Amino acid sequence: MFSFRPKIRITTDRLILRPPMHLDFKNWKQVRHLSRDFLTPWDIRRGPTQCGTLGYWIGEEYARRGFMTEAINAVVQYAFIDLDLSRIESACLADNKPSRGVLEKCGFKYEGVAQAYIQINGRWRTHVLYSALRYDRRGKTHAGIE
Repeated sequence: MFSFRPKIRITTDRLILRPPMHLDFKNWKQVRHLSRDFLTPWDIRRGPTQCGTLGYWIGEEYARRGFMTEAINAVVQYAFIDLDLSRIESACLADNKPSRGVLEKCGFKYEGVAQAYIQINGRWRTHVLYSALRYDRRGKTHAGIE
């Protein structure tokens, strides 16, 4: 039987977020290739869990322009409101200060360290863990709130 996947489209002032389509591959491949050196140290992770796991990357020419903050805020809001999730997790390399900063700016809170968490370029790398909770008892958070 064929499964029906709902069409997801999240829009912000500057962005349209949606699942990738086959027609996107050429442009995705080009941005990924042009940003290879920029992305290689960080890589990405996404996995199915009962809560949401947020993985992300951005092409070098688009970095530090606020696009990722805007995208993460929009996805978190969608996950909490439309999908009714209660938790979103994300992880990044401890020395990836821009990634840590964007998570914290978006209301994610530091949870700890995961030793040898993700293999990047054939080497197991330790990551720091963050989460955003819909109803966070650890203190005020603005995750998912515009």
